[in-house]
Amino acid sequence: MLFKANFWVVLFTLASFFSQAQKFYELEMNLNDPPEIVNRKFYIHKVVDKRTSTFKVGTVQTGLLNHKRPAKFQNGLATDIEYYLETTLPNEMDMVPLSLIIEELEISEKTNFTSEYAVAHIKASFYFEDRLIYSCEGKTQRSAMDVTMYHEDNIRVLLQNCMNEMQSSRAFKEIWASYSPGPYVVNDEREKQNTDTETPLSNDKVLQPQFYKNRNIVAIGYQIGGWNLIGINYELRATDYLGIHFGVGFIGYTTGLKFHFGKEKNSPFINLSYKDGGFGLLSTLGAEYGARIPLSPNQDGFALHLQVGIASIIDIDPIFEATLYNGNPAPPVMLSIGGGFSF
Repeated sequence: MLFKANFWVVLFTLASFFSQAQKFYELEMNLNDPPEIVNRKFYIHKVVDKRTSTFKVGTVQTGLLNHKRPAKFQNGLATDIEYYLETTLPNEMDMVPLSLIIEELEISEKTNFTSEYAVAHIKASFYFEDRLIYSCEGKTQRSAMDVTMYHEDNIRVLLQNCMNEMQSSRAFKEIWASYSPGPYVVNDEREKQNTDTETPLSNDKVLQPQFYKNRNIVAIGYQIGGWNLIGINYELRATDYLGIHFGVGFIGYTTGLKFHFGKEKNSPFINLSYKDGGFGLLSTLGAEYGARIPLSPNQDGFALHLQVGIASIIDIDPIFEATLYNGNPAPPVMLSIGGGFSF
């Protein structure tokens, strides 16, 4: 029994490590959280990524062991930032079209004894046609016990600060004073004025970011879905970090909440759940740490599913107790493990 428990703990630790190792953390700007621009007179019609290295945007730390992972935007920095700004700051009547050239944008995390810090740095320039209007450089940080969720907001703050500074600049005020936009067209119908060799991405192209992905999970296996020999469990991902799950099997059922450490489908989680065995023979409340190891090229597809933790016995049938523990009283807590496959 001790060997089996140690086997599960070792296997689970390896699962947690490999599920996080070097997989990209994908940044997703919140379309419901626009930059705050005072009396806005412009819109961003093009974003260009002029960074020296476009491989990643920085590094984040995820999981209980703070595994370092490279971070990137799902469709690239220029595409996702442009889509975010076009959506949250659309072209309105008589606004000045500007290009945003991003020369540096990097996120990172620092850790000390009491908290973590999410840090972001930007260096960018704004152009009206071929004329440089304003260059900005800024840095911001935010502290918390777990800061990975704050990187997108840090980027929003940096963009917001740069755009407010640019609009207050003398160069932009001169352009605004003499700007004549001609016939007004809405953002979705206008053609982007572009003389570069790059082909601009229009709003109807399939490369637009998919900001909402299905992260619900179906798991099947031993002690999955309750105190079962075999069971099935379904998790509905309610938010980026919270899932609601329920399951049933042979023979028992479960329900509870899963608190994820990241936004990805494969992010490790803490499972707080009620478990039943034998439909009334055994009832527990417990906490488990869980992870998925992808087994297919599709990282969000078929995966090994493991979880381990402890459970407090809140009710047990006397006859079942005597059988299970050889006539001895049941302990106050018991090992809770589960293993199988999920997709």
